[in-house]
Amino acid sequence: MESTLSRLNEVQYLQMFAATISSDKKLGEKYLLKNIGALEDIERKSDLQEIKPAIDFNLGRAYVYAALMEEQAHNNGQASRYMKSAQNLFQSLGWSDSTEETLKTVATRELDKWRIPPQTKESGK
Repeated sequence: MESTLSRLNEVQYLQMFAATISSDKKLGEKYLLKNIGALEDIERKSDLQEIKPAIDFNLGRAYVYAALMEEQAHNNGQASRYMKSAQNLFQSLGWSDSTEETLKTVATRELDKWRIPPQTKESGK
């Protein structure tokens, strides 16, 4: 059980991605791809079935973020693959609406919460 909780903590690092990418896009992309790999590794562990829904939820979110990132870079094929992976995970979790539009809307709202507005000369005083 202790190792399960330890691995679940690894999932929480994904949340830091949103804050990272808003201030340093390259670092955020690197961090996101690393965490997708980590989450995929955690998901493959057969001893973690009790937390599989939490892993799948966070991995699905990561795939949507990656799809948005690839779309911005005009890598539409890779964006589509990430989005399809996200949709499959959310459907497996029982979501009734896992359309691309819905997932993008939810992810964009979440990312917008973390965005740091650019400083103006007045606010920098």
